[in-house]
Amino acid sequence: LPGDAAVLGNGRVLHRLRTAPQLETPPEQPVPGTAANAVRTWVDTTRRMAAAAGPPVRYPSGVREAEWRAADEDGLPQTPLPVVRGRGAAGSGVGRAVGIAVHRLLEFWSGEPATLRTSVPLAAARAALETHDDDAAVERETRHVIDAFLASDLAARFRRLERMERELPVQIEAADGTVWGGSVDLLYQDENGDWVVADYKTDQEDDPAVLADLYAGQLAVYTAAVWRALRLVRPPRAEIWHLRSGRAIPLNLRASLATLIAPPPPG
Repeated sequence: LPGDAAVLGNGRVLHRLRTAPQLETPPEQPVPGTAANAVRTWVDTTRRMAAAAGPPVRYPSGVREAEWRAADEDGLPQTPLPVVRGRGAAGSGVGRAVGIAVHRLLEFWSGEPATLRTSVPLAAARAALETHDDDAAVERETRHVIDAFLASDLAARFRRLERMERELPVQIEAADGTVWGGSVDLLYQDENGDWVVADYKTDQEDDPAVLADLYAGQLAVYTAAVWRALRLVRPPRAEIWHLRSGRAIPLNLRASLATLIAPPPPG
Protein backbone atom coordinates (compact mmCIF):
# COMPACT_ATOMS: atom_id res chain seq x y z
CA LEU A 1 0.00 0.00 0.00
CA PRO A 2 1.58 3.32 -1.03
CA GLY A 3 2.36 5.69 1.78
CA ASP A 4 1.15 9.23 2.17
CA ALA A 5 2.54 11.65 -0.49
CA ALA A 6 3.77 8.81 -2.70
CA VAL A 7 4.05 9.74 -6.40
CA LEU A 8 2.36 7.29 -8.69
CA GLY A 9 1.60 6.91 -12.39
CA ASN A 10 4.96 8.13 -13.62
CA GLY A 11 4.67 11.30 -11.61
CA ARG A 12 1.08 12.12 -12.60
CA VAL A 13 -0.66 11.11 -9.34
CA LEU A 14 0.07 12.28 -5.79
CA HIS A 15 -1.24 9.67 -3.41
CA ARG A 16 -2.52 11.04 -0.08
CA LEU A 17 -3.93 9.27 2.96
CA ARG A 18 -6.80 10.92 4.80
CA THR A 19 -8.52 10.01 8.07
CA ALA A 20 -12.30 9.71 7.79
CA PRO A 21 -14.10 12.39 9.86
CA GLN A 22 -15.98 11.28 12.93
CA LEU A 23 -19.76 11.59 12.41
CA GLU A 24 -21.88 12.73 15.32
CA THR A 25 -24.52 10.23 16.33
CA PRO A 26 -27.90 12.03 16.53
CA PRO A 27 -29.68 11.71 19.85
CA GLU A 28 -32.27 9.00 20.02
CA GLN A 29 -35.80 10.21 19.51
CA PRO A 30 -38.47 8.81 21.79
CA VAL A 31 -40.86 6.63 19.82
CA PRO A 32 -44.04 4.95 20.96
CA GLY A 33 -43.30 1.50 22.19
CA THR A 34 -46.59 0.01 21.05
CA ALA A 35 -49.21 0.54 18.38
CA ALA A 36 -51.63 1.78 21.03
CA ASN A 37 -49.18 4.50 22.10
CA ALA A 38 -48.73 5.52 18.48
CA VAL A 39 -52.49 5.87 18.02
CA ARG A 40 -52.85 7.90 21.22
CA THR A 41 -50.05 10.22 20.12
CA TRP A 42 -51.66 10.74 16.71
CA VAL A 43 -55.11 11.40 18.19
CA ASP A 44 -53.73 13.87 20.73
CA THR A 45 -51.75 15.73 18.07
CA THR A 46 -54.73 15.88 15.71
CA ARG A 47 -57.01 17.24 18.40
CA ARG A 48 -54.51 19.89 19.47
CA MET A 49 -54.09 21.00 15.85
CA ALA A 50 -57.86 21.17 15.39
CA ALA A 51 -58.27 23.19 18.57
CA ALA A 52 -55.58 25.63 17.48
CA ALA A 53 -57.26 26.16 14.10
CA GLY A 54 -60.18 28.09 15.61
CA PRO A 55 -63.32 27.67 17.67
CA PRO A 56 -65.80 25.08 16.41
CA VAL A 57 -69.21 26.19 15.26
CA ARG A 58 -71.88 25.12 17.71
CA TYR A 59 -75.61 24.99 17.20
CA PRO A 60 -78.15 26.03 19.82
CA SER A 61 -80.89 23.66 18.68
CA GLY A 62 -83.43 23.27 15.92
CA VAL A 63 -85.02 20.47 13.93
CA ARG A 64 -81.91 19.81 11.88
CA GLU A 65 -79.16 20.76 14.32
CA ALA A 66 -80.30 19.03 17.49
CA GLU A 67 -79.52 15.49 16.39
CA TRP A 68 -76.05 16.29 15.03
CA ARG A 69 -73.56 13.84 16.44
CA ALA A 70 -71.34 13.09 13.43
CA ALA A 71 -67.64 12.35 13.55
CA ASP A 72 -65.23 14.38 11.50
CA GLU A 73 -63.48 13.10 8.38
CA ASP A 74 -60.75 11.46 10.47
CA GLY A 75 -63.24 9.58 12.62
CA LEU A 76 -62.75 11.73 15.72
CA PRO A 77 -65.86 12.60 17.73
CA GLN A 78 -66.96 16.20 17.51
CA THR A 79 -67.49 18.37 20.58
CA PRO A 80 -70.96 17.55 21.98
CA LEU A 81 -73.51 20.22 21.18
CA PRO A 82 -76.05 21.70 23.55
CA VAL A 83 -79.41 20.21 22.67
CA VAL A 84 -82.79 21.73 23.35
CA ARG A 85 -85.33 19.02 22.74
CA GLY A 86 -88.92 19.87 22.05
CA ARG A 87 -91.74 17.43 22.40
CA GLY A 88 -93.00 16.74 18.91
CA ALA A 89 -95.66 14.18 18.14
CA ALA A 90 -95.84 12.82 21.67
CA GLY A 91 -96.34 9.11 21.80
CA SER A 92 -95.93 8.66 18.06
CA GLY A 93 -92.15 8.67 17.93
CA VAL A 94 -92.15 10.72 14.70
CA GLY A 95 -91.75 14.20 16.16
CA ARG A 96 -88.37 14.91 14.57
CA ALA A 97 -89.49 13.72 11.14
CA VAL A 98 -92.62 15.86 11.35
CA GLY A 99 -90.53 18.89 12.25
CA ILE A 100 -88.22 18.31 9.28
CA ALA A 101 -91.16 17.92 6.88
CA VAL A 102 -92.99 21.00 8.13
CA HIS A 103 -89.88 23.20 7.96
CA ARG A 104 -89.24 22.17 4.37
CA LEU A 105 -92.85 22.76 3.39
CA LEU A 106 -92.88 26.29 4.79
CA GLU A 107 -89.47 27.11 3.36
CA PHE A 108 -90.85 26.99 -0.18
CA TRP A 109 -94.54 27.71 0.39
CA SER A 110 -96.02 30.19 -2.10
CA GLY A 111 -98.92 31.12 0.16
CA GLU A 112 -101.55 28.96 -1.54
CA PRO A 113 -103.19 26.54 0.94
CA ALA A 114 -103.89 23.92 -1.73
CA THR A 115 -100.23 23.87 -2.80
CA LEU A 116 -99.10 23.35 0.78
CA ARG A 117 -101.51 20.47 1.34
CA THR A 118 -100.61 18.66 -1.87
CA SER A 119 -96.90 18.88 -1.00
CA VAL A 120 -97.32 17.04 2.32
CA PRO A 121 -96.93 13.43 1.07
CA LEU A 122 -93.58 14.02 -0.64
CA ALA A 123 -92.13 16.09 2.20
CA ALA A 124 -93.28 13.54 4.79
CA ALA A 125 -91.86 10.62 2.79
CA ARG A 126 -88.47 12.30 2.48
CA ALA A 127 -88.34 13.12 6.18
CA ALA A 128 -89.39 9.59 7.15
CA LEU A 129 -86.63 8.19 4.96
CA GLU A 130 -84.04 10.32 6.76
CA THR A 131 -85.22 9.42 10.26
CA HIS A 132 -86.16 5.79 9.53
CA ASP A 133 -89.75 6.35 10.66
CA ASP A 134 -92.99 5.01 9.27
CA ASP A 135 -93.88 7.26 6.33
CA ALA A 136 -97.63 6.86 6.84
CA ALA A 137 -97.37 7.98 10.46
CA VAL A 138 -95.17 10.91 9.51
CA GLU A 139 -97.56 11.98 6.76
CA ARG A 140 -100.56 11.73 9.05
CA GLU A 141 -98.98 13.86 11.76
CA THR A 142 -97.53 16.35 9.28
CA ARG A 143 -100.92 16.84 7.68
CA HIS A 144 -102.43 17.44 11.12
CA VAL A 145 -99.88 20.20 11.84
CA ILE A 146 -100.31 21.82 8.41
CA ASP A 147 -104.11 21.79 8.66
CA ALA A 148 -103.93 23.46 12.08
CA PHE A 149 -101.53 26.08 10.73
CA LEU A 150 -103.67 26.87 7.69
CA ALA A 151 -106.75 27.30 9.87
CA SER A 152 -104.96 29.81 12.12
CA ASP A 153 -104.12 33.49 11.93
CA LEU A 154 -100.46 32.59 11.47
CA ALA A 155 -101.08 31.45 7.90
CA ALA A 156 -103.01 34.62 7.14
CA ARG A 157 -100.21 36.71 8.64
CA PHE A 158 -97.64 34.81 6.61
CA ARG A 159 -99.50 35.56 3.37
CA ARG A 160 -99.59 39.28 4.20
CA LEU A 161 -95.83 39.56 4.64
CA GLU A 162 -94.15 41.70 1.99
CA ARG A 163 -90.52 41.35 3.06
CA MET A 164 -89.15 38.16 4.52
CA GLU A 165 -86.32 35.64 4.41
CA ARG A 166 -86.71 31.92 5.10
CA GLU A 167 -84.15 29.40 6.41
CA LEU A 168 -81.62 32.20 6.63
CA PRO A 169 -78.15 30.90 7.67
CA VAL A 170 -76.57 32.90 10.48
CA GLN A 171 -73.37 32.76 12.47
CA ILE A 172 -72.13 34.81 15.39
CA GLU A 173 -69.18 34.85 17.78
CA ALA A 174 -70.35 35.31 21.35
CA ALA A 175 -68.57 37.33 24.00
CA ASP A 176 -66.90 34.18 25.37
CA GLY A 177 -65.45 33.29 21.95
CA THR A 178 -67.95 30.53 21.13
CA VAL A 179 -69.07 30.58 17.50
CA TRP A 180 -72.77 29.81 17.09
CA GLY A 181 -74.48 28.96 13.84
CA GLY A 182 -77.89 27.93 12.61
CA SER A 183 -80.79 28.86 10.35
CA VAL A 184 -83.52 31.37 11.07
CA ASP A 185 -86.83 29.80 10.01
CA LEU A 186 -88.44 33.14 9.23
CA LEU A 187 -87.11 36.70 9.35
CA TYR A 188 -89.72 39.29 8.41
CA GLN A 189 -90.63 42.95 8.69
CA ASP A 190 -93.94 43.75 10.31
CA GLU A 191 -96.34 46.51 9.29
CA ASN A 192 -94.28 49.04 11.28
CA GLY A 193 -91.04 48.11 9.54
CA ASP A 194 -89.61 46.32 12.58
CA TRP A 195 -87.66 43.11 12.06
CA VAL A 196 -88.95 39.93 13.71
CA VAL A 197 -87.15 36.59 14.14
CA ALA A 198 -89.66 33.73 14.12
CA ASP A 199 -89.00 30.06 14.76
CA TYR A 200 -91.46 27.30 13.86
CA LYS A 201 -92.26 24.70 16.51
CA THR A 202 -94.39 21.60 16.10
CA ASP A 203 -94.29 20.47 19.75
CA GLN A 204 -97.28 18.86 21.39
CA GLU A 205 -96.50 21.12 24.32
CA ASP A 206 -98.42 24.39 23.95
CA ASP A 207 -97.79 26.15 27.26
CA PRO A 208 -96.13 29.48 26.33
CA ALA A 209 -94.03 29.55 29.52
CA VAL A 210 -92.70 26.05 28.92
CA LEU A 211 -91.93 26.75 25.27
CA ALA A 212 -90.20 29.99 26.15
CA ASP A 213 -88.03 28.18 28.69
CA LEU A 214 -87.16 25.48 26.16
CA TYR A 215 -86.25 27.72 23.25
CA ALA A 216 -85.17 31.10 24.62
CA GLY A 217 -81.49 30.18 24.23
CA GLN A 218 -81.93 29.20 20.61
CA LEU A 219 -83.88 32.33 19.70
CA ALA A 220 -81.35 34.50 21.54
CA VAL A 221 -78.56 33.25 19.26
CA TYR A 222 -80.59 33.90 16.10
CA THR A 223 -81.79 37.31 17.32
CA ALA A 224 -78.27 38.38 18.28
CA ALA A 225 -76.91 37.31 14.89
CA VAL A 226 -79.56 39.31 13.02
CA TRP A 227 -79.12 42.30 15.33
CA ARG A 228 -75.40 42.40 14.68
CA ALA A 229 -75.58 41.64 10.94
CA LEU A 230 -78.17 44.34 10.21
CA ARG A 231 -76.56 46.79 12.66
CA LEU A 232 -79.93 47.64 14.15
CA VAL A 233 -80.30 50.22 16.90
CA ARG A 234 -82.30 47.74 18.97
CA PRO A 235 -82.59 43.95 18.70
CA PRO A 236 -85.36 42.49 16.56
CA ARG A 237 -88.35 40.95 18.26
CA ALA A 238 -88.40 37.19 18.68
CA GLU A 239 -91.39 34.88 18.37
CA ILE A 240 -92.12 31.19 18.53
CA TRP A 241 -94.65 30.23 15.88
CA HIS A 242 -96.40 27.29 17.51
CA LEU A 243 -98.02 25.73 14.47
CA ARG A 244 -100.29 23.24 16.24
CA SER A 245 -102.08 25.95 18.19
CA GLY A 246 -101.68 28.66 15.56
CA ARG A 247 -100.19 31.12 18.04
CA ALA A 248 -97.22 33.46 17.89
CA ILE A 249 -95.53 33.47 21.31
CA PRO A 250 -93.39 36.56 21.92
CA LEU A 251 -90.16 36.10 23.87
CA ASN A 252 -88.38 38.51 26.18
CA LEU A 253 -84.70 37.91 25.43
CA ARG A 254 -83.20 40.96 27.13
CA ALA A 255 -81.26 38.98 29.73
CA SER A 256 -80.12 36.32 27.26
CA LEU A 257 -78.90 38.89 24.75
CA ALA A 258 -77.01 40.81 27.42
CA THR A 259 -74.97 37.75 28.33
CA LEU A 260 -74.47 36.67 24.72
CA ILE A 261 -73.10 39.79 23.05
CA ALA A 262 -72.57 43.50 23.56
CA PRO A 263 -74.86 45.82 21.57
CA PRO A 264 -73.55 46.50 18.05
CA PRO A 265 -72.16 49.95 17.26
CA PRO A 266 -74.73 52.28 15.68
CA GLY A 267 -74.67 53.08 12.00
